[in-house]
Amino acid sequence: MKRLIWAGWSRSVRPAMRRYREALRHPEQAQRQVHAACMRELAGTAFARAHGLNAHTALDAFRRQVPVLDPPEWEGWVKRILHGEKEVLTRTPVERLVPTGGSTGPVKLIPMTSASRREYALAVDLWIGDTLYGHPRIQQGRAYIATSPAKSFSVPDAALPVGYADDRAYLNPVVRKLFQRLLVVPTDVATLRGDVWKSQVTTLLQRARDLRFLSIWHPGYLEALFESDDFEQLKTQWPDLAVISCWADGACACHAERLRQAFPHATLQRKGLWLTEGVISIPWRGHTPLALLNGFLEFETLSGHLLLAHELESGMCARPILTNHAGITRVRLGDLVEITEFYEDTPCIRWMGRADAVSDICGEKLSDAQVAAALKEAGMPADACLRADANRQPPAYELLTSAASVDLIALDHALSRNPHYDWARTLGQLGPPRLTRGIPSAPRPGEHAKSSRLFLNPPTG
Repeated sequence: MKRLIWAGWSRSVRPAMRRYREALRHPEQAQRQVHAACMRELAGTAFARAHGLNAHTALDAFRRQVPVLDPPEWEGWVKRILHGEKEVLTRTPVERLVPTGGSTGPVKLIPMTSASRREYALAVDLWIGDTLYGHPRIQQGRAYIATSPAKSFSVPDAALPVGYADDRAYLNPVVRKLFQRLLVVPTDVATLRGDVWKSQVTTLLQRARDLRFLSIWHPGYLEALFESDDFEQLKTQWPDLAVISCWADGACACHAERLRQAFPHATLQRKGLWLTEGVISIPWRGHTPLALLNGFLEFETLSGHLLLAHELESGMCARPILTNHAGITRVRLGDLVEITEFYEDTPCIRWMGRADAVSDICGEKLSDAQVAAALKEAGMPADACLRADANRQPPAYELLTSAASVDLIALDHALSRNPHYDWARTLGQLGPPRLTRGIPSAPRPGEHAKSSRLFLNPPTG
């Protein structure tokens, strides 16, 4: 049965894979078609009226009339959706608001519509289809696709649901009903919390001798989830593991290499750049080309020039600017990428790190504004600030203050309002905050001086 379900999934995604192969050869044409589709979705909305847009707005006019928006500017439009206003950013009704790390507060909310789900599902199909094409052994067993444990989000006066959708919402209809039979850990385990969730996941993984495909986000996930002896046993319990898909760029590179060495018989697949906002690049034939069918992409170079996908050159570093069916319109993302090569005529990218005042040791995405709010909520002294320390095991944040006594538990609780920080703490990838007496007069070498309450990079000396 497992082989039949995998084979059915593989057949169902062939039309999408043909479209993507064609797009890779003609990125400019593919992106213009995606832009036109986004304009049709945007037409008639409050955002479109404010910027003089309609369903037929040409690309050049769109780029003249809509300024590039930083997340705080765009989040103001989302608040109107949160309070019940219709057709603010999309014609398609918003089903829910999905939380992610916010730039100005604990949580940023991303609209989800049926159109944006289909857009994301297309990326999933391309990823799975290409993975099965390159590694047919996967069809002989099951998969583990990591999800976060359940977390409640209480948003005052919310007019629609706030929270994560079931993973099956991002699958095509052919495999949605049969998906559970492919999974080592059923999707309903994500409704559990804390130690109960962790016990269920570890028990099921330890029993899964037919595991063929492991999809996680941070490559340190398994080491955080299992005790060291249990982690060592996994190497023999998964003898036929074929593929490990995970982040492998930027600060994750060293963890990815350790994972590769732990499971040398499995192929380590660079996952590409997948964000709650949308998909920027996907794994394809051993490369990570731009996700040309999953949103309209522009890039802001370090010199401030705005380029389209087909205008990029190898060696450039830039910040992606995204427009898609979730109502995200010319939003400047907080990630910095490098154009490494071309596959067919399409740029491939490598994630370099965060370009804004955000600390991201293992996916927690703590912004300076979040840290300032958490320090205030926890009653920290006025001179307090936070510093990332990735050199400890597990990594953690140092609270620097002249005060002799502070409530670190309250600080940890306040920081956990960021869902990504909470997830990293639940898993054990981040340790609790630690107190360090004193305030640095200036950042150490390698630290980022841009933010006032958060020093971004770990100490180097």
